[in-house]
Amino acid sequence: MPWHFNNLTNQLAGQRGSGRLSAFINPNDPGIHGPTKHVFFQGRADDAIGDNEIHEFRWDGNPRTWHHDNLTQITGAPLTNDSPSSYMFKSKGTKHVIYQGFDKVRGNDGRINELLWDGHWHHNDLSAAAHPPGDTHAPFTIGEPFGYEYSFFDTINNHNNISRHVVYRTRDQQLSLLSWGGPAPLTENWHPSTFLPDVPGGVSSPTAYVFSVQGHEVQGQASQRVLYLSPHMVPDIQHVHELSRNEKGPNLFSWVLNDLTDLTGAPPLVGQENANPVGLMHDLEFTLHVFYGRAEGADLYELYWNDSGWHFNDLTAIMGRTIVGNGPPLAYVHLQQGTLNVNFIGTDGHIHALWREVGMPWNSVNQENLTLPIGAPPALTQPVGFVFPDLTQHMFYIAQSSPISQASDIIELTDE
Repeated sequence: MPWHFNNLTNQLAGQRGSGRLSAFINPNDPGIHGPTKHVFFQGRADDAIGDNEIHEFRWDGNPRTWHHDNLTQITGAPLTNDSPSSYMFKSKGTKHVIYQGFDKVRGNDGRINELLWDGHWHHNDLSAAAHPPGDTHAPFTIGEPFGYEYSFFDTINNHNNISRHVVYRTRDQQLSLLSWGGPAPLTENWHPSTFLPDVPGGVSSPTAYVFSVQGHEVQGQASQRVLYLSPHMVPDIQHVHELSRNEKGPNLFSWVLNDLTDLTGAPPLVGQENANPVGLMHDLEFTLHVFYGRAEGADLYELYWNDSGWHFNDLTAIMGRTIVGNGPPLAYVHLQQGTLNVNFIGTDGHIHALWREVGMPWNSVNQENLTLPIGAPPALTQPVGFVFPDLTQHMFYIAQSSPISQASDIIELTDE
């Protein structure tokens, strides 16, 4: 089907967004016996700033349509002044939204909060769940915590390792990890924070991805991988770093720090803000890929790993297109089409797509301006999204003001 767009704000009583969006699929929602779509964000108040509350746009029901819920009001959870992260915990069929708490008088409080859906929405204070009362060593976060699932089949002990994690930057500029579940004998509870190995000071808020294929014998490569930016030599020069924890090999159960900028020879970043790198595993090639924008209105890079080590591609040189550096681009593997896709805002305000086939190099022919031909409004935030089980692509972004949109309208871009 051709690409088209939906203005979800116009469909859902004018609810607009502030900050950045987060989105995922529930592949098998028991309430409707099928997949559903979910978008999370901080709302936009009438005075054009954030309303400090977490909202959800969800696509479900019979007939299936979009709905809006204010999760802060439903759960009575603390406010936030940040953008949330979110993920679907497929192993248990639960939904999770992670954010830092906020008080309108005292400001950010450093506590990590979770909104959890298990048929109904609940609130958990993860800082309290992982640390007993009076624990003075419980670290507080600064910036935006990032949540993710890490589940794989343990071919050594012949059982599923099911866990979820939150990685975050502490107030003393280190990185720390909250974990739930994991290999036996760990129970299905939150465990005290694990300080990750010493990292260079001044780190950015982290993101994370995993290398695991459920049910496949790839334990030698199963790993958690945390990405962040950190100054190199001088504050304005930043490198992309990765902390990886493999389940098998010479560094068994140990976190290993790699400077991916040094390993690949990629140019460093200069004076970056909100340029967090984003990573993924290519399910068809069993390779790793990290994407980021090098500077405002400058290059889009890919760092990638295969059996011969880490490498980099200058995607701007291939496309002749540059990226607006207001967040990570959207990257995913389209299994049916056999393509690796990366989508981003260009300096023209339009969302552009670049893709390549399995085993093939990037090619300037395989790119498309997704928003201009269909008259979609220009984008204010980088897109988030996914490939739906029916093989259609869905992207969501916050729009700029235009003749067909108001500032902060939430737009769905899709080829369904």
